[in-house]
Amino acid sequence: MKFRLGMSTLAVAGLIGVLGGSPANAITVSIGLQEAGVDGDGGGAACVTGGICKVASGSGNASFNNSYGTFSVNIASGLASPAIFFPDILQTASHDVGKGTIDVYITASGILSPAGLQSIISTLTSNTLTNATTNLAVYLDTADGVFSTICGTCTTLASHLFTAAGIFTQATMVNTGPADGYSITARYTITTTGRATGNANSTINVAAVPGPVVGVGFPGLLAACAALIGMARRRRHRAALV
Repeated sequence: MKFRLGMSTLAVAGLIGVLGGSPANAITVSIGLQEAGVDGDGGGAACVTGGICKVASGSGNASFNNSYGTFSVNIASGLASPAIFFPDILQTASHDVGKGTIDVYITASGILSPAGLQSIISTLTSNTLTNATTNLAVYLDTADGVFSTICGTCTTLASHLFTAAGIFTQATMVNTGPADGYSITARYTITTTGRATGNANSTINVAAVPGPVVGVGFPGLLAACAALIGMARRRRHRAALV
């Protein structure tokens, strides 16, 4: 009886250990807006002269829905949701309606995994685009900076200028740096054209290509667990016949 329980427990524990073996990241998601001449947070010159105004932040996710400068509609959201076998690192969306040029920054900072040398896929999507162009870009900062795009520790993972609706995907091999965390920033630059009001609805999703489970593939792991459970059941059946 003890052996039967031990084998079943070992099989289940092995599966749970792999599925939940990666500790949860304490990731902070921050949203910043930038428009020339706009003091977005009431703090004075910092925002007016080109600084990025942080308008929202949260643990794991953040959202903002309000007017900003010459844009009457600004809806931005970010969700950091790293998984085990195909880690979605950051999912973001931005919808902006107005006139002029505005930059929307959405950063996930404090990312601990996946780490090391990674192939990261950035999917940039312009869903709707009217009287405007939008430049979508993704940056990784090994120094874990917030809203970092141009710096000595920054790497551009993807960038594309949209003049119409469309999708652009790019895979980039990059080293995430030291084990104390890194950040990924999605940047939306919306520029309206002509005198008409512009409307841009876009998304940026960032994910890492999954790597194999060390020592065994996932199908092999499931087969091994099934074999262990089957062995325990056969032993129980034979014991019942004795």
